[in-house]
Order: sequence, then structure tokens, then C-alpha cells
Amino acid sequence: MDKLKHKTLPKIDNSWVQLIALALFFSAFFYVRLGLGDLWVYFHNPDGVFFIFILQIIYYIGIVGFHFYAIKLLYDLKNNAVPVTKMLLASIFITNFIEGAFIYITYEWTQQLPNVFLSIIYSIGMFLFMTFSKNIKSVFPINKRKSFWYDKTVFAVILLIFIFLYSLAFLIYFIIYA
Repeated sequence: MDKLKHKTLPKIDNSWVQLIALALFFSAFFYVRLGLGDLWVYFHNPDGVFFIFILQIIYYIGIVGFHFYAIKLLYDLKNNAVPVTKMLLASIFITNFIEGAFIYITYEWTQQLPNVFLSIIYSIGMFLFMTFSKNIKSVFPINKRKSFWYDKTVFAVILLIFIFLYSLAFLIYFIIYA
């Protein structure tokens, strides 16, 4: 009688996945700091529009929640981890590009500009790594990756809130200074 041979699965080195999750954690901390900074500014200068303030807080909660969602998916090695992480990195790139354009157009050369450039460089670098890395492809094979409708919905809502906020900001800026 033949004995069944046990197949041993190849050991997966997910240290790169853990490193990406750690980078996302620090990125989330950065957005928490930005949200708390906006909260501080609003309560010390409540002359602003409360509706815009609420949208900013919703945006920061959404982006930080999206960070932790991506981290959880990466640690659990879920099939939608790579698409969600790439959506998160794309949203970081798009929102920081819009913010950088607003800073450039309004000549508000504040301390935020270096953070914007670093965020753009970070998002591009991480996106390229998630796209072309052999390590990521070995942990998350391309044919096993999935993207769900609710992931795309969260991505779209976060971007729409941010685009709405900066559309209002551009409108207000051009009404006041044009």
C-alpha cells in the first residue's frame, strides 16, 4: 500500500508585507496628527464654516480607517489586501497632489508643503513596490487578488469628500482674492 506523501507548502516570507503594514501605520499616525491639528485650529478660531470642519473630520476618520483596514488585510494575507492598499496609496497621492496644487496656487507656502511632497513621493514609491515587487507577488499571487465593491465605495467616498472640500476652498479663495 502506498503511503500518501504530504506536500509541504513553500514557506512564505511575509516580512515585506509586515514592513508595508508598519509604513501604513506611520502614515495613519500622520493623518491622525493632521486631523487633530485641524480640530485644534477650529476650536481656537471657530469663525470657520462648521460644515467644512465636519467634512474634514469625516475625511480624516475615513482615511485613517482605510489605513487600518489595509493593515488588517495585509496581516491576515487576504485576497483584497493589495488592491485595497493600492487604492489607499492612490488616494494619498491624489489628495496630496490636489493639496499641493492649492498651496501653489494660493501662495500659502506653509510648513505643509514638505509634508505634501513627502506624501506624494511615499505614495508613488509604495504603489510601485506593491505593483512590481516579486516579494509581494509571491505572497499575493496576481491571479488570486480580488477587489470588492465596498472597497471601491470607501475609496470613492474618501476622494469625493476631499475633492468637494478643495473645490469649496478654491471657490472661496477665488471669490475673496479674484
